[in-house]
Amino acid sequence: PDWRRVADDLGAVAALEPQARLGGALANALERLGDHAAARAEFDRELRAHPADAHLLRRRAELRRDAGDLAGAKEDLLAAVRIQEGNPDPLFADTLLALADVEAGLGEDGDALRHLDAAVERGDWRHRLNRGALKAKLERWDEAEVDLDAVIFDIADKPAVAPSLAQALSTRAWAKFCQGKRDALDDAEEALRLAPGDAGALAVRGF
Repeated sequence: PDWRRVADDLGAVAALEPQARLGGALANALERLGDHAAARAEFDRELRAHPADAHLLRRRAELRRDAGDLAGAKEDLLAAVRIQEGNPDPLFADTLLALADVEAGLGEDGDALRHLDAAVERGDWRHRLNRGALKAKLERWDEAEVDLDAVIFDIADKPAVAPSLAQALSTRAWAKFCQGKRDALDDAEEALRLAPGDAGALAVRGF
């Protein structure tokens, strides 16, 4: 798309009608053009007019996170969670996952795990993979292995998600290695078959 033209056209709409609901389309165009300050201002405009729009809150959170404002991103995601948990929103688990990621970045591992637990209850293997990775980071090796076992079982025969399978195998290899399990090397070898440069799998194999 011609993002300059899209931004100009939608900007004209927003200028004529400050309450216009554009679903983040103008902010997205501005972000594509590299004007992050203008994109943030447009998200702010839409959210002033539509403060209960969880999608807009998630998108602004992404922008704030990418700008290094993790606390601001967490604020937006918590607001989105409060909105979504009262409605049957299919993206609720993904919002919880995004929130947990930001909390992990802030060093709030307990909150991150709590939100990942909620995401796993409502989501799919992607959320369990992230929980397994965080538990491995926290050196809760046996718990991490349980999550990763389930992920690998779910996606072992899905070539489209081979990078995620490699990540799961590599992380499980490390979890097994740290528990002194001899079959850690098997996971590392399989991870390297799928992703030859995987650092975690190379480390396990090196030891």
